Amino acid sequence: MSPGAVHRCTILLVFVVSLGFVVVLSGRGDVLGARKNWEELKAKEEMMEQIKEVQKVQAETHPPPTVVPDLLAGRLTLLEAAARFRDGCVRQPEVTRHGWRLAYGHLPEAEGYCEMVIRHVQSKYELDERPAEGQAAARRLRAEMEQHRRDGTLRLP
Repeated sequence: MSPGAVHRCTILLVFVVSLGFVVVLSGRGDVLGARKNWEELKAKEEMMEQIKEVQKVQAETHPPPTVVPDLLAGRLTLLEAAARFRDGCVRQPEVTRHGWRLAYGHLPEAEGYCEMVIRHVQSKYELDERPAEGQAAARRLRAEMEQHRRDGTLRLP
């Protein structure tokens, strides 16, 4: 038997064994059950592809998930964190940017993005069930923002 024929036989055997496995797993022991399982598997694969696509878009349009932890650890300043949020929002669809304008549009741009960062910080602490720490962090960050406003340095890099 030639190597090509062996390869084709191996592929056929794997397919038949796989089909038999699907039929057994269907609990019905019939080809319709196997087809239904196959269709469910394909639907799940398509859904996973869609989820990956959404995650890809989010990764391209949102600030990196390390912004808030880096801010809290002192590796970023409030203005640097706000600039990263701004950069993420710029790549957002128009409907999301419109939402930002509704929430923060009454504020100057730098202050609006600082407020957005501060709210994300508070949310992080609330999710961790530490709202008092979130409020303290928000007060500290708002004081930092106010100091920049007084100094005339409330500008995003």
